Amino acid sequence: MATTFILKTATINDSKSPTSQQIAEIVEHWPLLPRENFLIVERTDAQAQGIRTSYLQARLQDASVDEDLFRIDYRDGLARRHYMGFVEAGALVIEFFASYLKDDDLWRELVLWREISHVFAELKATLSPEELHCLRNSV
Repeated sequence: MATTFILKTATINDSKSPTSQQIAEIVEHWPLLPRENFLIVERTDAQAQGIRTSYLQARLQDASVDEDLFRIDYRDGLARRHYMGFVEAGALVIEFFASYLKDDDLWRELVLWREISHVFAELKATLSPEELHCLRNSV
């Protein structure tokens, strides 16, 4: 099965087959977008392979700390395979997602990944059974 992708942002929901150009336009206009903006590219073939959710996500960090620092999250299926890294320029974010869209491994080498799965385990421990049910149905 060919790898296909879906693009999501705070203002775009489920844009199929995103291009590197589309991602570049979003990143270049990021300072004009709402602070809560994010960029997610999700693999749609992952679900067909039995993987719950596989995606890359970028979010601009707080401008008071650094106005051009992006947090990158990568989830490889289950929450226990969730990683985080940082890139310091929008141009690297564009290169990062372009590599992911090409389905090559360059994006894996562009950041120093830190495993953050424990955050989700700690969160689950604080949830009620109803909240946990909602969480399981949303991922």
